[in-house]
Amino acid sequence: MDIKAFKTSGILELYVLGMASEEEAREVERHMKEHPEIAREIAAIRNALDKYAEAHSVTPPPGLKERMLSKAEAQRTTQRNPDDEPAITEPGKINWTVMTTFMLALLFLASAAIAWHFYEKGKEARDELRSTKAALEQLKEDCETKEKNSAILKEQLIALRDQSTMHVPLSGTKIASTAYAMVYYNPERKTAFLDALGLPPPPQGKQYQLWAIVGGQPMDMGVLEITPSGDLLQPVPFVENPDAFAITLEPAGGRPEPSLDQLYVIGNFKHG
Repeated sequence: MDIKAFKTSGILELYVLGMASEEEAREVERHMKEHPEIAREIAAIRNALDKYAEAHSVTPPPGLKERMLSKAEAQRTTQRNPDDEPAITEPGKINWTVMTTFMLALLFLASAAIAWHFYEKGKEARDELRSTKAALEQLKEDCETKEKNSAILKEQLIALRDQSTMHVPLSGTKIASTAYAMVYYNPERKTAFLDALGLPPPPQGKQYQLWAIVGGQPMDMGVLEITPSGDLLQPVPFVENPDAFAITLEPAGGRPEPSLDQLYVIGNFKHG
Protein backbone atom coordinates (compact mmCIF):
# COMPACT_ATOMS: atom_id res chain seq x y z
CA MET A 1 0.00 0.00 0.00
CA ASP A 2 1.48 3.39 -0.96
CA ILE A 3 1.79 6.22 1.56
CA LYS A 4 -1.15 8.22 0.17
CA ALA A 5 -3.49 5.24 0.33
CA PHE A 6 -2.22 4.39 3.82
CA LYS A 7 -2.98 7.94 5.04
CA THR A 8 -6.52 7.87 3.67
CA SER A 9 -7.35 4.32 4.76
CA GLY A 10 -8.60 5.43 8.20
CA ILE A 11 -6.09 3.32 10.11
CA LEU A 12 -4.31 6.42 11.45
CA GLU A 13 -7.52 7.71 13.07
CA LEU A 14 -8.13 4.28 14.63
CA TYR A 15 -4.57 4.28 15.98
CA VAL A 16 -4.99 7.72 17.56
CA LEU A 17 -8.31 6.67 19.12
CA GLY A 18 -6.75 3.45 20.44
CA MET A 19 -9.11 1.32 18.37
CA ALA A 20 -6.53 -0.24 16.03
CA SER A 21 -5.62 -3.91 16.40
CA GLU A 22 -2.15 -4.89 17.55
CA GLU A 23 -1.12 -5.75 14.01
CA GLU A 24 -2.46 -2.42 12.72
CA ALA A 25 -0.72 -0.53 15.53
CA ARG A 26 2.61 -2.18 14.68
CA GLU A 27 2.16 -1.31 11.04
CA VAL A 28 1.43 2.33 11.90
CA GLU A 29 4.45 2.56 14.18
CA ARG A 30 6.67 1.02 11.49
CA HIS A 31 5.45 3.58 8.95
CA MET A 32 6.05 6.36 11.48
CA LYS A 33 9.70 5.34 11.70
CA GLU A 34 10.12 4.96 7.96
CA HIS A 35 8.06 7.94 6.81
CA PRO A 36 8.17 11.20 8.76
CA GLU A 37 5.02 12.42 7.02
CA ILE A 38 3.06 9.62 8.70
CA ALA A 39 4.29 10.82 12.08
CA ARG A 40 3.28 14.38 11.17
CA GLU A 41 -0.17 13.17 10.08
CA ILE A 42 -0.71 11.40 13.42
CA ALA A 43 0.39 14.51 15.29
CA ALA A 44 -2.06 16.57 13.23
CA ILE A 45 -4.92 14.18 14.04
CA ARG A 46 -4.15 14.34 17.76
CA ASN A 47 -3.93 18.12 17.59
CA ALA A 48 -7.31 18.32 15.84
CA LEU A 49 -8.92 16.12 18.49
CA ASP A 50 -7.39 18.23 21.28
CA LYS A 51 -8.74 21.40 19.69
CA TYR A 52 -12.17 19.86 19.29
CA ALA A 53 -12.23 18.83 22.95
CA GLU A 54 -11.00 22.26 24.00
CA ALA A 55 -13.65 24.01 21.92
CA HIS A 56 -16.41 21.96 23.54
CA SER A 57 -15.07 21.96 27.09
CA VAL A 58 -16.86 23.68 29.97
CA THR A 59 -14.97 26.24 32.11
CA PRO A 60 -15.10 25.20 35.80
CA PRO A 61 -16.36 27.71 38.35
CA PRO A 62 -13.77 29.87 40.19
CA GLY A 63 -12.16 28.19 43.20
CA LEU A 64 -13.12 24.68 42.10
CA LYS A 65 -9.50 23.66 41.57
CA GLU A 66 -8.43 24.85 45.05
CA ARG A 67 -11.38 23.09 46.72
CA MET A 68 -10.68 19.84 44.88
CA LEU A 69 -6.98 19.95 45.76
CA SER A 70 -7.81 20.67 49.40
CA LYS A 71 -10.19 17.71 49.59
CA ALA A 72 -7.70 15.46 47.86
CA GLU A 73 -4.96 16.45 50.29
CA ALA A 74 -7.26 15.76 53.24
CA GLN A 75 -8.12 12.33 51.87
CA ARG A 76 -4.46 11.48 51.30
CA THR A 77 -3.69 12.48 54.87
CA THR A 78 -6.45 10.36 56.43
CA GLN A 79 -6.71 7.47 53.95
CA ARG A 80 -3.28 7.23 52.35
CA ASN A 81 -2.66 3.80 50.86
CA PRO A 82 0.98 2.91 50.24
CA ASP A 83 -0.02 0.91 47.19
CA ASP A 84 -1.68 3.92 45.57
CA GLU A 85 0.44 5.65 42.99
CA PRO A 86 -0.51 8.80 41.10
CA ALA A 87 -1.61 8.11 37.57
CA ILE A 88 0.89 9.45 35.08
CA THR A 89 -0.11 9.88 31.51
CA GLU A 90 2.64 8.45 29.42
CA PRO A 91 3.54 10.03 26.11
CA GLY A 92 1.62 8.47 23.25
CA LYS A 93 -1.24 7.20 25.48
CA ILE A 94 -4.85 7.94 24.58
CA ASN A 95 -6.55 11.06 25.93
CA TRP A 96 -9.86 9.44 26.87
CA THR A 97 -11.64 12.78 27.28
CA VAL A 98 -10.73 13.68 23.72
CA MET A 99 -11.67 10.27 22.40
CA THR A 100 -15.02 10.25 24.23
CA THR A 101 -15.86 13.72 22.96
CA PHE A 102 -14.88 12.74 19.44
CA MET A 103 -16.93 9.54 19.52
CA LEU A 104 -19.97 11.37 20.91
CA ALA A 105 -19.67 13.91 18.12
CA LEU A 106 -19.48 11.14 15.54
CA LEU A 107 -22.48 9.42 17.11
CA PHE A 108 -24.47 12.65 17.05
CA LEU A 109 -23.63 13.32 13.41
CA ALA A 110 -24.45 9.74 12.43
CA SER A 111 -27.77 9.88 14.30
CA ALA A 112 -28.64 13.18 12.65
CA ALA A 113 -27.78 11.81 9.21
CA ILE A 114 -29.89 8.69 9.78
CA ALA A 115 -32.81 10.74 11.11
CA TRP A 116 -32.65 13.07 8.10
CA HIS A 117 -32.47 10.11 5.73
CA PHE A 118 -35.61 8.53 7.17
CA TYR A 119 -37.37 11.90 7.30
CA GLU A 120 -36.74 12.42 3.58
CA LYS A 121 -37.81 8.86 2.80
CA GLY A 122 -40.97 9.35 4.86
CA LYS A 123 -41.70 12.63 3.09
CA GLU A 124 -41.30 10.95 -0.30
CA ALA A 125 -43.59 8.13 0.80
CA ARG A 126 -46.23 10.59 2.06
CA ASP A 127 -46.08 12.59 -1.20
CA GLU A 128 -46.36 9.40 -3.23
CA LEU A 129 -49.30 8.25 -1.08
CA ARG A 130 -51.12 11.56 -1.59
CA SER A 131 -50.49 11.37 -5.34
CA THR A 132 -51.72 7.78 -5.46
CA LYS A 133 -54.85 8.64 -3.46
CA ALA A 134 -55.60 11.57 -5.77
CA ALA A 135 -55.16 9.33 -8.81
CA LEU A 136 -57.45 6.70 -7.28
CA GLU A 137 -60.10 9.32 -6.49
CA GLN A 138 -59.94 10.59 -10.07
CA LEU A 139 -60.15 7.03 -11.38
CA LYS A 140 -63.15 6.39 -9.13
CA GLU A 141 -64.90 9.51 -10.43
CA ASP A 142 -64.14 8.51 -14.03
CA CYS A 143 -65.51 5.01 -13.43
CA GLU A 144 -68.67 6.38 -11.81
CA THR A 145 -69.19 8.80 -14.71
CA LYS A 146 -68.68 6.04 -17.27
CA GLU A 147 -71.01 3.73 -15.35
CA LYS A 148 -73.67 6.43 -15.25
CA ASN A 149 -73.28 7.19 -18.96
CA SER A 150 -73.38 3.48 -19.73
CA ALA A 151 -76.68 3.12 -17.86
CA ILE A 152 -78.12 6.12 -19.72
CA LEU A 153 -77.00 4.76 -23.09
CA LYS A 154 -78.49 1.36 -22.24
CA GLU A 155 -81.81 2.96 -21.35
CA GLN A 156 -81.78 5.03 -24.53
CA LEU A 157 -80.87 2.04 -26.68
CA ILE A 158 -83.76 0.05 -25.23
CA ALA A 159 -86.11 2.96 -25.90
CA LEU A 160 -84.87 3.44 -29.48
CA ARG A 161 -85.20 -0.26 -30.30
CA ASP A 162 -88.69 -0.43 -28.83
CA GLN A 163 -91.28 -0.80 -31.60
CA SER A 164 -93.51 1.67 -29.75
CA THR A 165 -90.95 4.48 -30.06
CA MET A 166 -91.93 7.11 -32.63
CA HIS A 167 -89.34 9.27 -34.42
CA VAL A 168 -90.38 12.90 -34.78
CA PRO A 169 -87.97 14.83 -37.05
CA LEU A 170 -87.65 18.60 -36.48
CA SER A 171 -86.63 20.54 -39.59
CA GLY A 172 -84.86 23.90 -39.80
CA THR A 173 -86.74 27.17 -40.46
CA LYS A 174 -85.74 30.17 -42.59
CA ILE A 175 -83.38 31.55 -39.93
CA ALA A 176 -81.62 28.16 -39.57
CA SER A 177 -82.28 26.15 -42.70
CA THR A 178 -79.55 23.58 -42.02
CA ALA A 179 -80.54 22.95 -38.41
CA TYR A 180 -82.32 19.77 -37.44
CA ALA A 181 -83.23 17.67 -34.40
CA MET A 182 -85.07 14.48 -33.54
CA VAL A 183 -87.53 13.62 -30.77
CA TYR A 184 -87.93 9.96 -29.79
CA TYR A 185 -91.38 9.60 -28.28
CA ASN A 186 -92.68 6.41 -26.64
CA PRO A 187 -96.30 6.57 -25.44
CA GLU A 188 -96.12 3.04 -23.97
CA ARG A 189 -93.09 3.69 -21.77
CA LYS A 190 -94.06 7.38 -21.41
CA THR A 191 -90.53 8.48 -22.21
CA ALA A 192 -89.12 11.05 -24.60
CA PHE A 193 -85.56 11.80 -25.73
CA LEU A 194 -84.13 14.59 -27.85
CA ASP A 195 -81.19 14.43 -30.25
CA ALA A 196 -80.09 18.06 -30.72
CA LEU A 197 -76.83 17.33 -32.52
CA GLY A 198 -77.97 19.22 -35.61
CA LEU A 199 -78.35 22.56 -33.79
CA PRO A 200 -75.57 25.15 -34.08
CA PRO A 201 -73.88 26.20 -30.80
CA PRO A 202 -75.97 28.94 -29.14
CA PRO A 203 -74.46 32.44 -28.80
CA GLN A 204 -73.11 33.65 -25.46
CA GLY A 205 -75.96 34.28 -23.00
CA LYS A 206 -78.47 32.26 -25.05
CA GLN A 207 -80.02 28.80 -24.68
CA TYR A 208 -82.26 26.62 -26.78
CA GLN A 209 -85.70 25.88 -25.35
CA LEU A 210 -87.92 22.93 -26.30
CA TRP A 211 -91.67 23.31 -26.69
CA ALA A 212 -94.53 20.86 -27.17
CA ILE A 213 -97.58 22.18 -29.01
CA VAL A 214 -100.67 20.70 -27.33
CA GLY A 215 -104.14 21.79 -28.43
CA GLY A 216 -102.60 24.72 -30.29
CA GLN A 217 -100.81 26.04 -27.16
CA PRO A 218 -97.04 25.92 -26.50
CA MET A 219 -95.96 23.93 -23.44
CA ASP A 220 -92.53 24.58 -21.95
CA MET A 221 -90.36 21.44 -21.89
CA GLY A 222 -87.24 23.13 -20.52
CA VAL A 223 -84.00 24.63 -21.77
CA LEU A 224 -81.44 22.40 -23.46
CA GLU A 225 -77.80 21.72 -22.66
CA ILE A 226 -75.97 21.38 -25.95
CA THR A 227 -72.87 19.24 -25.35
CA PRO A 228 -69.90 19.63 -27.71
CA SER A 229 -69.61 15.87 -28.22
CA GLY A 230 -73.33 15.38 -28.82
CA ASP A 231 -72.90 11.69 -27.99
CA LEU A 232 -75.83 11.43 -25.56
CA LEU A 233 -79.53 11.88 -26.13
CA GLN A 234 -81.19 14.24 -23.71
CA PRO A 235 -84.18 12.95 -21.74
CA VAL A 236 -87.03 15.46 -21.93
CA PRO A 237 -90.43 15.62 -20.19
CA PHE A 238 -93.11 13.33 -21.53
CA VAL A 239 -96.23 15.14 -22.77
CA GLU A 240 -99.50 13.40 -23.61
CA ASN A 241 -100.94 13.85 -27.10
CA PRO A 242 -98.58 16.48 -28.54
CA ASP A 243 -99.39 18.05 -31.91
CA ALA A 244 -95.83 19.16 -32.63
CA PHE A 245 -92.42 19.87 -31.12
CA ALA A 246 -90.40 23.05 -31.65
CA ILE A 247 -87.12 24.59 -30.49
CA THR A 248 -86.50 28.32 -30.12
CA LEU A 249 -83.41 30.34 -29.15
CA GLU A 250 -84.06 32.23 -25.92
CA PRO A 251 -82.13 34.20 -23.27
CA ALA A 252 -80.25 31.94 -20.83
CA GLY A 253 -82.73 30.35 -18.45
CA GLY A 254 -85.61 30.38 -20.96
CA ARG A 255 -88.91 32.24 -21.22
CA PRO A 256 -92.51 31.35 -20.34
CA GLU A 257 -93.56 32.01 -23.95
CA PRO A 258 -91.63 31.11 -27.11
CA SER A 259 -89.96 33.79 -29.25
CA LEU A 260 -91.48 32.90 -32.61
CA ASP A 261 -88.96 35.07 -34.48
CA GLN A 262 -86.25 32.80 -33.01
CA LEU A 263 -87.86 29.52 -34.06
CA TYR A 264 -85.04 27.25 -35.23
CA VAL A 265 -86.68 23.85 -35.83
CA ILE A 266 -90.22 22.43 -35.75
CA GLY A 267 -91.82 19.06 -36.51
CA ASN A 268 -95.38 17.78 -36.46
CA PHE A 269 -96.32 14.72 -34.46
CA LYS A 270 -98.23 12.13 -36.48
CA HIS A 271 -100.65 10.24 -34.29
CA GLY A 272 -101.00 6.58 -35.10
